Amino acid sequence: MEILKMPKLMKTLTCICLMLPLVYSSDLLLLDSLTIQDAIKEHENIMIEFYAPWCIHCKAFAPHYEQAATQLKLKGENIVMATIDGTSVPSELAAIWDVRSYPSLLFFKGGKFIEKYIGPRVTEQIVDYLIRKSKSEDKNDL
Repeated sequence: MEILKMPKLMKTLTCICLMLPLVYSSDLLLLDSLTIQDAIKEHENIMIEFYAPWCIHCKAFAPHYEQAATQLKLKGENIVMATIDGTSVPSELAAIWDVRSYPSLLFFKGGKFIEKYIGPRVTEQIVDYLIRKSKSEDKNDL
C-alpha cells in the first residue's frame, strides 16, 4: 500500500512509529558482566556507571549522566559513557575497582582503570571532567 493512499491517521501513526527509535535512542553503552572487560579494552576513554535498579540516587542521577553522554557525542569527543547494573557484576570484579556504593562512576583510559569520579553529579561537571581526563597525557593529571 502506498503511503499517499493511506488514511491520515495511519500516516500519522506510521510516522510516529518510524521516529520512536530516534526519540528513545540512548547515547549510553549498555554493558553486562560479559561485555564490560571488552568495552574497557575497546574504547580509549570510557566512563562506566555502576548502578542498582532499586537505588533512588541512581534514578535521580540518570538524566544527568544521559545528558553528559549526549553532550560529549555532540561535541565529537572520543569518550564513551557506559552503564552497568552493579548488582549483576561478580563481587570479585566490583572489589577490584572498589565499587561499594551506587552510583559509582569509574574512568578508564587506554584499557586501564584511572580513578573513581567523585565530583559533582551534574551534567556540565561530568563533561568537563571527562574532556580534561581524556586529553591528559601527564600521569599526574590522570
